[in-house]
Amino acid sequence: MAFRSLTARIAFWTLLAGALVYLAALALVFVGVRAVLFGQPDAALTHAELVRRAQWLLGGVGVLSLLGLLALGGFAVGIGRRITLPLRALNAGLERVARGDLDSPLAPIDREDELGQLARSVDGMRTALKAHIAELTAAVQARSRLDGELEAAREIQRSMLPGGGALQRSGSGFALCARLMPARSVGGDFYGVFRHDTRHLCFALGDVSDKGVPAALFMARVVGHLEGAARDTLDPQRILARLNAELCQRNDNLMFVTLFCGVLDLAEGALAYASAGHEAPLLMRADGECVTLPIAGGPPLGVDPVVQFAAQRYVLDPGDLLLAYTDGVTDARAAAGGLFGEARLIAAALAGERAPAAVVERVLGSLERHTQDSEPGDDITLFALQYLAMPTEGRHAGTRTRFVMPARLDMLEQLLGRVQGALERAGAINELVVDARLVLEELLTNTLRHGYADAEGLHHITVDVTLTLDQLELSVDDDAPPFDPFAQPLTDPASWTDADTRVGGLGLYLVRRLASVTEYSRVDDRNRTRVVLPRWRTRTTDR
Repeated sequence: MAFRSLTARIAFWTLLAGALVYLAALALVFVGVRAVLFGQPDAALTHAELVRRAQWLLGGVGVLSLLGLLALGGFAVGIGRRITLPLRALNAGLERVARGDLDSPLAPIDREDELGQLARSVDGMRTALKAHIAELTAAVQARSRLDGELEAAREIQRSMLPGGGALQRSGSGFALCARLMPARSVGGDFYGVFRHDTRHLCFALGDVSDKGVPAALFMARVVGHLEGAARDTLDPQRILARLNAELCQRNDNLMFVTLFCGVLDLAEGALAYASAGHEAPLLMRADGECVTLPIAGGPPLGVDPVVQFAAQRYVLDPGDLLLAYTDGVTDARAAAGGLFGEARLIAAALAGERAPAAVVERVLGSLERHTQDSEPGDDITLFALQYLAMPTEGRHAGTRTRFVMPARLDMLEQLLGRVQGALERAGAINELVVDARLVLEELLTNTLRHGYADAEGLHHITVDVTLTLDQLELSVDDDAPPFDPFAQPLTDPASWTDADTRVGGLGLYLVRRLASVTEYSRVDDRNRTRVVLPRWRTRTTDR
């Protein structure tokens, strides 16, 4: 009979040994008692002999019992050694495992009972643990290599951005600050700053679809093409068109990028810009007002190779600040789930000093307080550009103020009021202020009614007012269809025909009578009208 259980073996052999000892003792007692009680009587046996024989019988039983006990003891010791020796070997193997030695196998225990099963299970655990640790080590090494490669990629990406993702720069006519913080080691946000010459500053801010390594690779491609396009032209519309054509090629993964691109004329403050599906920047005016820069919109780059992008123009006043950003700012989510949003962005931007670096740091601080310990869901980029009037020289440089108005008739009176206030603060006499209002009202009313009849609100008109010691110069810049208000010669109204009256009428006649200089030109598809009024009451009539 075979027993696989150790417990069953011990019980069986113990019972068998006890039964044998018991049977032997019983046989001895039976034989002795029979010999004593039922043997042939011997008359010669005395009572003493009978006692001796009984003692011998009892002694034999005792000796046999002692031998049985010794046999049981020896059997117990053998059983114990059979149990304890494998257990000691197993314990020694476990101590080696605890010390980290997973290479030495456990001592073999060739048994089919519980000890054998336990030994095989422990050795299997050692083998599995060794394999698991080897897998973990390989994973850690692979992660370490990946982290190193990502850090190298991060440094390469930073080197592609001016300032390495934290730019602060100033020059003649401008100051700017840019910050980029990727949500992962690398990301898809980017910005660029390019100088064509001492007068023009080109800048761009973009956001590639997706995040991480794919976005970073596409971003590198965008930045390379952007720099080439920005070096060749001052037209943001052409920059976007050229960049879009490049990105639509070999774009099997259907990646795309939103982009805002602008070119700032540092001498005049004229900002030419175009947008490819990007968020409209904030315009923080020098007078304290904060508005959204008008954006015509447009699709992202990399989607349609033949799409057209709208070119727009806005003239900045000295001190105006443009704050561009990616959607990672407004879409930043707090732990409770609320978005940062444009309202918080504007509140943070307006909460203190209007310098670019101060604005960017305030927004980032507010963003950090909003999100707290939440993981960023997208890359975060801020780009602040402030226009500072370039220094002018000469005795007659005077005081120059620039005004920008939407191309809407209902905004005309507000503009005239702002011009009047600026002239009065500059010390202009009342007669000059009245003449300036008349000239501007006539020129702008004519442009708004006839030049923007079908496009009100989509365009802006720029008015420059320069007051010197001896004259007042009024310059109007617009992108309406070509029209020269001074094309016809100045004649007496009494000699006009009906056709003469329809072109400008008495209003333009009065403008030309008041002015010492009237000029018109068409430059870069824009009308530029210039009127000079003598500062003092003496007027010349030669035009």
